Amino acid sequence: MKPTTAILASLVLFAACSPSYARPVSPGPGPTEALAALGKGNPKGGIDNWLLEGAHPFLTRIGNLYYMLTTRHYDIGIYKNESLNNMDSVIPYRAWCFDFLNVASKWDTFPDLPGWGQIMAPELHNVDGAWYVYFTGWTWYNESYPTSPPSSPPKLWVLKSTTTSPNGPYVLSNSLDITQGLHGTTFKWKGKNYFSWSEIQSTKSPDGSPVQCLKLAPMCNATAVGYPRVTISCPEYDWEMGGGKAINEGPAALMQTNRPNPDQLFIVYTAGNSYSQYAGMGMLQLKNQNLDILDPTSWKKEKKPVFKTDSSRLQFGPSNPSFTQAPNGRWFMAYQARNVSTTGGFRGDGTSFFKVWVKEFNWKAGIPNFEPAPEQTYFGYRHVFARDTDENGNQLICPNAPWNGQVATPVLDNKCE
Repeated sequence: MKPTTAILASLVLFAACSPSYARPVSPGPGPTEALAALGKGNPKGGIDNWLLEGAHPFLTRIGNLYYMLTTRHYDIGIYKNESLNNMDSVIPYRAWCFDFLNVASKWDTFPDLPGWGQIMAPELHNVDGAWYVYFTGWTWYNESYPTSPPSSPPKLWVLKSTTTSPNGPYVLSNSLDITQGLHGTTFKWKGKNYFSWSEIQSTKSPDGSPVQCLKLAPMCNATAVGYPRVTISCPEYDWEMGGGKAINEGPAALMQTNRPNPDQLFIVYTAGNSYSQYAGMGMLQLKNQNLDILDPTSWKKEKKPVFKTDSSRLQFGPSNPSFTQAPNGRWFMAYQARNVSTTGGFRGDGTSFFKVWVKEFNWKAGIPNFEPAPEQTYFGYRHVFARDTDENGNQLICPNAPWNGQVATPVLDNKCE
């Protein structure tokens, strides 16, 4: 299973929940020039630089700073910097974690908070003046993940900053009242907040795994999703079933507003098995800015992938996009991709085949164009472990309970009033 903005370079949350667990990660196979370029921006294309270990990147720009979140499935780390060029010099801090060694490595579950075991797809958003991190929690009982069925349904969770700053610190607020939902994102359109996510269906993929479709709904507030909840995309083309899995997930809103031309809204998503080279990115376009986005017929789906595997760049199965715009107007996309063509998420030593990438993209006739171009910029960064503190330097210990030692248990399935 998988995995909205563009370049910050690599929030690799790879830090283990204790310093003793952190260890250097050996680069995966690839051309010598790609390995030599590690940690250096590649301003003229060529072999793209990957950011080493990490998955599910989320990139955004807040004021004059770029923020990136990603995960190694047991914590959430944040990189922030004014420039993308030297993001590798930044030591990320933890926004959230749980005891990976004592819990996740045993694939235990939390009986009072179902849907835990690993963290996936964290995203940082400002909703009505406050800062939130939305992420997926999922539990496997055994160590054959990701090929085995999960031992509990996925849950969408919300962290809330206890300050007015995106730096946190964060506390666990609640889970969302969404059944079988994962990889959620929020965005504002025409003054209203919406939530989009991937939802597991009862129908089966070609390989027998469940189908996943994209859903969209209004938000009552930052921690509750309302109705109607509509399906805006299900896998229908062969390329959306790459690797045998009929999956639409990882939606990311991309829009152009405040221009002389009409506003444009797109949702870019992951299609197919993101643990294989067959994953790619699809795109939905709102046909007209005045249409109701909760009407499924208002959306047009591209018949072909808008971004896919490029073996010449050692990018297999690109997925989980997010977007941002630089102060000078240039656009960037962060995403995960594998540096090997084999199927699977992890090596035998537990390190990941997933790498975090960032690339520039442009627009053609009002449509985002993600295809490689020699003049576009790519960034690469060294591997850095997240420190065991929050932004203010306070020690952050990963507890055996997922609410980080908070006295109050977070609200389950927060509903609209």
